[in-house]
Amino acid sequence: MTRFIAVISGKGGVGKTTSIINLGYALHKAGRRVLLLDANLHTPNLASHLGFLNPPATLHNFIRREKELHEITYIHHSGISFIPASTTYDELHKIQPEQLVEVFEHLDDTMDYVLVDMSPGLGYDVSQVLQHTDETILICNPNLSSVLDTLKSIELARDNDNIIPGVILTMTERGKHE
Repeated sequence: MTRFIAVISGKGGVGKTTSIINLGYALHKAGRRVLLLDANLHTPNLASHLGFLNPPATLHNFIRREKELHEITYIHHSGISFIPASTTYDELHKIQPEQLVEVFEHLDDTMDYVLVDMSPGLGYDVSQVLQHTDETILICNPNLSSVLDTLKSIELARDNDNIIPGVILTMTERGKHE
């Protein structure tokens, strides 16, 4: 059975994408079958973080039934599998968050873990994805606004019956007030 884990934060720029790549790589090196899914429909960055610019087929193509799942799944040279979202402005409003259910249905029982890179914030798109994930890992920076947004993100995850195995603190300088 596939474990679907959302990686979320209330704020952008806290290190969600970097964290999901590192977590995915660690699971891969531990012998787990893992796939990274970029469910950030507005500002996706997973593919570019992996050095893969302008993928010929994306999550958007799959949802519109233009491509099959194997045609939008790529393997990074590290061995990590991933599905990118489209980065073009033209694709921005061509799919809706509720349409993501289809990709979750197709990915079930194909991997040990599917790590889902989410949009920042607490909006409708995040809620839609959390309805189809089992667990949520929260990413937080050691500053008051990030912590406050993380507390709201915890409530959102719980409202969607997600287990919260932990919080990853990023960009710390190990200061006494952190």
